Amino acid sequence: MKFAKIEDDAVVNIVVATNEFAQANGLVSVNDDVAIGWAIENGIPVAPVVVETLEDMRTRALLSLADYGQSKRRQGYRHNFGTTETPNWQVLQLREPTPQNDDEKNWSAALGAYTSAVVAGHGAVQGVTLRTESNAAIVMSYAEGMGVLTSMFAWVAQVYNTTWGKKDAIIAAATKAEIQSLIDDIPNGW
Repeated sequence: MKFAKIEDDAVVNIVVATNEFAQANGLVSVNDDVAIGWAIENGIPVAPVVVETLEDMRTRALLSLADYGQSKRRQGYRHNFGTTETPNWQVLQLREPTPQNDDEKNWSAALGAYTSAVVAGHGAVQGVTLRTESNAAIVMSYAEGMGVLTSMFAWVAQVYNTTWGKKDAIIAAATKAEIQSLIDDIPNGW
């Protein structure tokens, strides 16, 4: 069973013990949800009221924003490899880096190679194959590949800019109501 040690009308320790041990040590039987820090009012355990400070709320908001911005980027870049009339939307992956794979570095290296080919006068050469999240192999010229990856990195920069703008607003917020409004707004404007 679960027992609490109570001092000065507060739960200071939780113990799982036998009835004999609890009785010998002056412990009180409590429900499973009771925890250290609970108050005892008229013999009844009462959960503490945690008041979040303005700075605690700001920290929580900044962490939520960072997680959301990271998740937006990790969803990958959507690009239409078709036309307006016949779209072919595909995703270029931007997964969390691992020791074996780093999508952003790989795409950056590819962009450098395609740009070099274009500068060398080989922009029209069909030398690029982009593998998408759906495992489609999209074949195109160096100039087209450079254009797609340039668009992708412009999109990544926009995600960062949106994150920074929202971060600056959270840091500048003077009240909990302002911060809550900014937390509620995190999913908007990406």
